[in-house]
Amino acid sequence: MNRLVMLWMAEGMIQPISERRLEDIGSEYFNDLLCRSFFNFLDEDPDDKKEMFKMHDFTRHMAQLSMKLELLRFPKCEKLRTFLLLCQSSVDIDRHASFLVQKFVILRVLDLNSCGITVLPDSIGLLKYLRYLNLSNNSIYGLPESVCELSCLQTLVLKGCPLNSLLENFYKLTNLRHLEFDVKGHLTRMPKNLGNLVNLQTLHAFIIELDEGYNIEELKDMACLSGSICITKLENLTCKEEADLAFLNMKTLIKNLELEWTTSGNGDLHLDVLTGLQPHGCKALPPLRELRFLEDLAIESMSSLRTIHPDFVGVGGSVGFRSLKSLTFINMPILSKWECLGDLHMPQLRLLKFDSCPMLMNLPPLHGIQFLLLTIRNNPILKARYQVDGTDWRKVRTVPMVQIDEEKMPTTS
Repeated sequence: MNRLVMLWMAEGMIQPISERRLEDIGSEYFNDLLCRSFFNFLDEDPDDKKEMFKMHDFTRHMAQLSMKLELLRFPKCEKLRTFLLLCQSSVDIDRHASFLVQKFVILRVLDLNSCGITVLPDSIGLLKYLRYLNLSNNSIYGLPESVCELSCLQTLVLKGCPLNSLLENFYKLTNLRHLEFDVKGHLTRMPKNLGNLVNLQTLHAFIIELDEGYNIEELKDMACLSGSICITKLENLTCKEEADLAFLNMKTLIKNLELEWTTSGNGDLHLDVLTGLQPHGCKALPPLRELRFLEDLAIESMSSLRTIHPDFVGVGGSVGFRSLKSLTFINMPILSKWECLGDLHMPQLRLLKFDSCPMLMNLPPLHGIQFLLLTIRNNPILKARYQVDGTDWRKVRTVPMVQIDEEKMPTTS
């Protein structure tokens, strides 16, 4: 669905409404067509968990009839606006790429996914109207500088391309909204002054460097960041104040967040950095509940975390983590207490996992959370208290599923 919405945006099919995101309006378009059976749910991709849809056969047939589709020769298509190549490497596009670009100068959509291209021609800069460029799954090791002349570009997809860097003038693409590349791929550094791209909503990774124009402050004004992001090379931050500059706590549309150190270092400094970044805390976890679209949160190997305080999930009548589905704590050697005022404010929670948190002595109240799987491993204290006939068994007996050291407990739910 997201890809289709990006194509609609590129073609100018989505009409802006006030200050709402075009992506949100486009999603409403899609859901409306889904309700009208224009699209049908097909399946879920087992690799990336994305839902897949198909157009109803009758609808597709009628669309083809109404458009009177014909196979057109390239020389007759000067006004072509969308080029989607569905060849899966069966065509030698390298020989024709330059011709393709020079012939169709008003293209808005160019999709060369998996077509076997190895070099993007410098003439790509001629496509002044281009808004969507998909080069994924091609053996492209570098981009021509002329890519930075695509001032209308909204979406750039580079997944599966063995790029080790992006262009230094990348900051000129100020209309870019979606930049997709492999989080764990070949990319070793970000382009300078990426913070100029304040419209970015999709940024799968950010690599921190020490030099100005490459540091974490580049994330400061990207208020619309959403979906998933991995922030790596955190060892390059030297203090909490530097981490503060990312303003992660203001980026409420982020659903999945990964924070990564690539080398070991000063543990106390790591804790300071985590405190500054907020959404991962340290000796006392900071309140993360404002990240209302966050779905998965894993907190691992925080050796100084002792207590989870009530404001981590919300206090009083506030609702925290309204979208959170999975919460995991792993390898917390001195975590001993979860302080909670009333039941957990996590209405969508499906998995709560504690693995190798040997000092933890209590669980939060879990009443009212439907479909929850509670997993406890390597904690003899919790095992003694929460297993059948334990002192606190009654507190978890209504949880739909409880597993302690891989053994399923006979709950009453």
